[in-house]
Amino acid sequence: MGAWGSGVFENDCALDWVDDLEEFNDLSLIVSMLKAALTDDLVVHYDTYVNSEIMEIAPAAAETVAALSGHPGTDLPQQLQQWLALHQLLIDEETRKLAIKVVERTLKATELREIWATESDYDLWKQGIEDLLARLQT
Repeated sequence: MGAWGSGVFENDCALDWVDDLEEFNDLSLIVSMLKAALTDDLVVHYDTYVNSEIMEIAPAAAETVAALSGHPGTDLPQQLQQWLALHQLLIDEETRKLAIKVVERTLKATELREIWATESDYDLWKQGIEDLLARLQT
């Protein structure tokens, strides 16, 4: 895991995804990433365990949904803030619920959660993910 902090955007995979998002003018990349986190081919253990790379990106997609819904996080990268300013897209209820499911799954049985559980910043990571969930549920 190429992470330097516990925040959703404090890892290489999430920032690479933000780079990719610049090529899109719609929700397609966001929705496809959320769906990948729920239907990943590498899912094992009763369909609840997802590999860490996908789950490093999926919360970034969920944060983008929260921001587009009027509930942005405090640590959005400048590049994403610029994309959001240019793309005032509406989030439908289905996409919001998809993001909620992804964040709930992140807190349950994922490789990313297991990795963070062994780190000293686990509580900070968990608080950040729980904050994201609360903002999506608003």
